[in-house]
Amino acid sequence: MSTTTKPASQPGKIKQTHDRAHDVLRSEGHPEDASGAPQIIAVGRMSKLHRRDEAELAVLIHDGFQHLGLGTELYRRLIAVARDEKLRRLRSTVLSENHAMLAICQKLGFRLHAHMEDRTIRAELDL
Repeated sequence: MSTTTKPASQPGKIKQTHDRAHDVLRSEGHPEDASGAPQIIAVGRMSKLHRRDEAELAVLIHDGFQHLGLGTELYRRLIAVARDEKLRRLRSTVLSENHAMLAICQKLGFRLHAHMEDRTIRAELDL
């Protein structure tokens, strides 16, 4: 696992923790945290599907840090890991009203398939 520190567009610093299947971003001195303790602001996860050369991707970004490119960057890093791991396909399930996440998936080349019965969009990327 490696850790790096970078300046953030929000007050404080963003510290990244990375291993092969997860990226976690922490903010030091987050404006909503009176204690000044580091807070997790974003998490990206890749979960390999059992006995398949496919994985599910997911990201979660704190509301105060959305629309800064963190979701796109986490997805790019996890896609790179998937390619290194010789996976064949990635997928994500996105709520149909999550337009920002759908835009990220489209920008990165995912195909989108609507599942209207549960108001989700399945995004798939062939590697």
